[in-house]
Amino acid sequence: PAHPRHAPGNRYQIADTIEEVYRAIDREVGAMIEAAGPGVQVYAVSAHGMGPLYHASWNLPDMLDYWGYGTESNHAHRAEELREGSINFWRILRMLVPGRLQYATFAALPRRLQHELVFRFYRGNRSWDQCRAFAVPNNDAIGAIRVNLKGRDRAGIVEPGAEYEQVCNDVCAALAQLKDPVSGRPVVKYTSRIQRELSGPYLDRLPDITVRWDASFPWSAVHSPRFGIVQLRDQDFRTGSHTAHGFLIATGDGIPRAATISGASIYDVAPTIMDGVGVPTPTGCEGRPLFATND
Repeated sequence: PAHPRHAPGNRYQIADTIEEVYRAIDREVGAMIEAAGPGVQVYAVSAHGMGPLYHASWNLPDMLDYWGYGTESNHAHRAEELREGSINFWRILRMLVPGRLQYATFAALPRRLQHELVFRFYRGNRSWDQCRAFAVPNNDAIGAIRVNLKGRDRAGIVEPGAEYEQVCNDVCAALAQLKDPVSGRPVVKYTSRIQRELSGPYLDRLPDITVRWDASFPWSAVHSPRFGIVQLRDQDFRTGSHTAHGFLIATGDGIPRAATISGASIYDVAPTIMDGVGVPTPTGCEGRPLFATND
C-alpha cells in the first residue's frame, strides 16, 4: 500500500488488481484452514515483505569510477556537477525483448555464453581488470562491491592487508555520504563488510561490501560531495522489491488467541513448528519456539 502505484486512480490501475489478488489468496487460506479441521495448528508465514524500490545499484560502476576505483582516466569531478547515470545496453535490451523469448534464447545457449550474458547485464561492456573495486551481480535492493584483491582475484591489483582495508573503508565512507539532492536524506541504509560478518569455505567468492539502499522514501538521484549529482535512469521495469520485515499468522491448539508477537525472526519459524508437534529444538538452532508449548 505504500507504493505510489497502489493509490486509487493511478494510471496503471494496479490498486484494484492487487486487492483482488489479496482477497483470492485470503479465500484459499480460509478454505485450507477449514479443510484441516478443528484444533490443527496452521501457520501463514512470509519470510520477507514487499515495498517500493528505490536504488542506485545499476549506477555503482559510475560512482566507483568517480571515486577513483574504476577504469575511467579522469577522476577530477567538481562537487556541483550534474550528470546522468550511464545506460547499460544489455539491460535496456532485456527490457525490450519479451520475457518468454529471453528465457527460450538463454536456455538454448551454451553455459559459457549464459554466464557471459548474466555478467554483461551487470557490467555492460566494462572490463574489471584495471579496477581497484567493481560492482558485482547481486540484486537491485542490495548493491554489491568486490575489491580486486591480489592473490584472490584473477587480475587482482590491491594488496592484501592495509591497502585492502583502506579501500573498503573509503568505499563504505563514500557510500555513507550519498544523499537525495531533493530532501537531503541519506539514500544508503547501511553497508556491510562481508569478510568481517560471515565465515565459511566459500567466503572468498562473496562480495567484500554490500550496500542496502533506503527505499522508505522516493528518490531518483544521488549527491556525493566528491562528484556532485548523478541523475538515475530507469533500466528495469521492476518498481518493487523485498523488504526485511515479513509476518507470521498462526491459529490452532496451543496458540494464544489474539496474541501479538514481537521481537521474532524467520529463524523462529522452524523451532515453533517443531515445538508444536512435540519435537525438541535441536542444539545449535538459532531460533526459539514462539509459543513455548513444550517445557
